[in-house]
Amino acid sequence: MNETVPRFEAESWVALVAPARTPGEIITRLHAETVNILAHPALRERLAEPGLEAVTSTPAQADQ
Repeated sequence: MNETVPRFEAESWVALVAPARTPGEIITRLHAETVNILAHPALRERLAEPGLEAVTSTPAQADQ
């Protein structure tokens, strides 16, 4: 793509979702564990190989 459109960047996002009415304490735990996993240096290195970067947000930010 860069040959046709110099400095082209594509962005996408993935969200972890739970069923409606999942208790808040479960959402909090899932969020904390996910952030912890995505902060692991080996995972970040592995994601970087194909040019990916893990960026986390809070459940409230995802709702927006």
